[in-house]
Formats: sequence, C-alpha cells, structure tokens
Amino acid sequence: MKVLHPLPVLGMLLAAAGCKNVSPAAQLGVGSRTLDGAIGIDDANVRAKNSVEALGLDDAATTVDARVDLTFETAARMHLALKGFQSSHDGSGRLDEDFAKGPILIPAGTSVDSDFDLGLYSAAWTFDLAERDELEAGIGFGVAWVDLEASFRSNATGDEIFTDESVPIPLLAGRLAWSAERLAFGLEASGIDIGYAGDHATFVDVDLSARWRFLGKRFGRNGELLLGWRHAYAGVDYDDDLEAVDASVSLSGPYFGLGFRF
Repeated sequence: MKVLHPLPVLGMLLAAAGCKNVSPAAQLGVGSRTLDGAIGIDDANVRAKNSVEALGLDDAATTVDARVDLTFETAARMHLALKGFQSSHDGSGRLDEDFAKGPILIPAGTSVDSDFDLGLYSAAWTFDLAERDELEAGIGFGVAWVDLEASFRSNATGDEIFTDESVPIPLLAGRLAWSAERLAFGLEASGIDIGYAGDHATFVDVDLSARWRFLGKRFGRNGELLLGWRHAYAGVDYDDDLEAVDASVSLSGPYFGLGFRF
C-alpha cells in the first residue's frame, strides 16, 4: 500500500495560517471500517461474484483518518476539504465462484488467502449557498484518488491473482453544517455515476460528524472532540485486455478524534 507523505499537507496548512482571509483547521482520528459487497474477476466475462465473507475479508479494520480544511472568507465563502484514510483487510476463505486472470484459474471451492488494501483520498471544493452564522450549505466539485491492492492466493496450488490499481475519480460534492455555541453537526456527500464504451463506475462517499468544542471560541481558534460515521461505496464493471472485473464494495464505520482550528 502506498502511503502519502504528510509534509505537503502540513506545508499547505502552515502557509494558510499566515493568510488573512483563510481559516485553516485540521483533524486526526481513529476509525473502524467494515468491508462489504462482492467481487468478480474473469479473463473473458464475469459470470458470478464472490462475497467478501467467502473471501474471508469481512472483519473490521482499524484506520487512521486525517483531514485538513481551508475556509476562504471572500465575497462568497468557499471551502476546501482534504481528507483520507487507508483500510487493510486480510483473511482466509473458500471461493463460491471461479476467479480467472490470464492463464491463472482458481476454481470455486478452493481455499484462498485474501488481502485487500484500499487507500481513499479526496479533495472537495464547495461554494456556500447559505452564510448564516449557525448554518452553512454549499455545493461544488472534487476528486477522489482510490489506491487499491488486492490479492487472492490458492492454498491448493499457490496460484495467485493480483491487482494493483490507482484511479482518480471526478466528483460532485455537497456539504451541510450547523453549529451552536459548543455543539456542531456536519454532513458531506460526494459521488458520481458514469459509463463509457460498455464500462460503468459508481462512487459515493458520505461523511456524517458531530463535534463538541472544548477549547476556544466558536469563530476563532479552538479545539474540538469529534465523532463521525464514514460510508464509501464503489461499483465497477469493466473489461480490458487482461481481465474483466465486476465488483461492488463498501467500507463503512465510525471514527473519533480531535480537531483544531488555527
């Protein structure tokens, strides 16, 4: 799994802290993600899919959730949200259906060792439609970067089917936030549904959070405790020269942590 270096993000945060019309904030949390769905891989066409339970990937994984927010206090208030997490799952299962890629065939009923590592990073730029002190609502656009490494190894023969993909995904984004003196709630959603030349992809990311301000002022420097729920869904159906893939998986779970506004 590739790891993003934190220095570029830290540099952006420190640079923004010195700008008059920019309010930077950062948060770091620990989360839990459960993988759900099914995956189909074949070298010609996908006839059936294996569930994550059959692959032994249904246990929850611990994640580190990081985020940087920049609020631009211009004539029309704007927000840039940068966030990401990595989730690693492994286990043993028994295939319900065949997996095939090139000359390698792992037939149904075979015991396999599975690894599924996903990194999800996103940037969303939204423009406020409502600018009341207690309410914020905005729409905009963004991009997600999905970094996937997955392998399925037969315990009978040692044959392995492996995939390593890094894909940028354009997004439509929206956000809604409400804040009181000490409490605040937020909802962010982004996604896209696209098809081209017989291939199809769907991506949805929903982030729901609650915050309690324990330090500082409402519109100034402060510290917050946060509790949230993240749900990311990806569905792909494509066919290239090497393999055909039909997969629909989701990662869902809670997170908690600390946030600071500078």
